[in-house]
Amino acid sequence: MVPTAANYFGHVSKAKALETVAEATGEHGTPLVAVMKKTDAAAYCARRLEGTRWLPSPLRPLAAAPRHGEEEA
Repeated sequence: MVPTAANYFGHVSKAKALETVAEATGEHGTPLVAVMKKTDAAAYCARRLEGTRWLPSPLRPLAAAPRHGEEEA
């Protein structure tokens, strides 16, 4: 599971989305995001997180848990 505009960024504020980008990439928000429409800002933030493997904190324990049929190492 990866955060996308549809499943995460479209449901949080622009400020939270920018906070997420900063946490995942070390990049701080661009002033352009402040003037973007919500859908455009969500898409921008989702693109910035591509390949980072960042997850919202409620999903982190699920990602760390072994999947069905897999053994712990």
